[in-house]
Amino acid sequence: MAENISKEALMMRAKQLDRYCELLIEQYDNWAASLQHEEQHKEANWKQKILGWMRRNPSNDKK
Repeated sequence: MAENISKEALMMRAKQLDRYCELLIEQYDNWAASLQHEEQHKEANWKQKILGWMRRNPSNDKK
């Protein structure tokens, strides 16, 4: 059977859930930003490695 819950209790619970959702969204945004930063860092490292390899091994196509 359903309990009789006061309007004030429901409003307080709604505010708690709203704050909880805000914190989850903030946590997700931080997590997504760190993943994006990590991917950019990996890409930059690969570009540096490729450029270094190209400098050490110049192409013989130049005539």
